Amino acid sequence: MDNVLFSKLYLLLDEIESEVKSYEMVELELYSSIVQGRNNNLSKDFPLLLTLFPSLTNEEIGNLLILLKLYSSKFNQEKIDLVGTLPIAIPNVRKTIGVVRQLINEAKTHILITGYAISEYFNDIFDLVLARSEQGIQVDLYVDNNEQVSQFLKQFKGRNHKVNIYNYSGKGFSSLHAKLLVIDFQKAFVSSSNLSYNGIINNLEIGTLITGKKALTLTRIFDELYTQGYFKRLYTSN
Repeated sequence: MDNVLFSKLYLLLDEIESEVKSYEMVELELYSSIVQGRNNNLSKDFPLLLTLFPSLTNEEIGNLLILLKLYSSKFNQEKIDLVGTLPIAIPNVRKTIGVVRQLINEAKTHILITGYAISEYFNDIFDLVLARSEQGIQVDLYVDNNEQVSQFLKQFKGRNHKVNIYNYSGKGFSSLHAKLLVIDFQKAFVSSSNLSYNGIINNLEIGTLITGKKALTLTRIFDELYTQGYFKRLYTSN
């Protein structure tokens, strides 16, 4: 796909997002009626869409807008669950280890993991991550630059794997202390837990599981940090 077409598609995306956002507070059923009422003018309202897809009818454009409105409504629904490593059972608080394993198993396209402290206990979980990468899931692991992490990373030297590993380079900030597990840009586990036995099993730790578009924002944060030079890539997927 050439750059000119990409540019046009981005402009089209902006055009349609503007349309959906302007009716953000309108219920789907009402929006559907509004679109049907505009049926004869839709081709004029979205000239770029007709330029790229000239065979679309007004009715098909309307159906596309309703579909995008439906997707936007679903994607923007955010949910927050509490997660903890606790010595007692608390109603409506999920266990850290269960959430970590569930997310890794649920991932369909992408896994992002960040960590400050990593112990041998994490190897069992990381074996699961490696297995998912072998199934075609893109895995990005962001780690701090400390001795414990260095010991963990030694196992990757000369090893055939499919994980992108990024090491924190600082640029004035002392360490990577954020603990995240994000899958498919849609679900994010944000926790005080390190990637260690104590963090996942033995300490008192609290976190949240976020479902919604903020998970995508968290992924973009680390993309931008890498672009700005706060991380360097140590290993890349083979």
